[in-house]
Amino acid sequence: MKIKGMILVFEPKLITAEDLNKTIQRTRMAGRTPIVVLGQEGDDLLSQSRELDNCELVFSNEAEKGLFSRMKAGLGAAGTCALVVRVCGEYPRESEIKALESRHVQLDYQHKIYFIGIKEKKFPFLITNAGIKFCKELSADSNLEDVLKSSIELLDPI
Repeated sequence: MKIKGMILVFEPKLITAEDLNKTIQRTRMAGRTPIVVLGQEGDDLLSQSRELDNCELVFSNEAEKGLFSRMKAGLGAAGTCALVVRVCGEYPRESEIKALESRHVQLDYQHKIYFIGIKEKKFPFLITNAGIKFCKELSADSNLEDVLKSSIELLDPI
């Protein structure tokens, strides 16, 4: 099962429009839909990034609160599950993405796993349908690393 939506999270002060363009291009070349959450920096990025026209855009007043708030805002566009990748981080190898997708397919409907990640890596990770429901109930002020600790299954490095 190929998961189409990929939420691209970033800290605006730490990236350039070119960083975002490269991540969007790689995501689209992999056959996935980039989901980009824009906050106050939206106008600047929209004028500087030629790739944002090829994305699912979400605008949020809470995007500036951190990586979790960006991810949470993008969940509505993600569908039943999504991959989460950090802009300016190491772009995930296709083998990593396939391993996350494969493990997701193996989960039964009663699972309590919110996230599937790879040991020793913060990104990428997959957020399950149960994880989406869980995250929507949390404050946008939540810390992403703390949230991930709630129920994550870590796969061996690929």
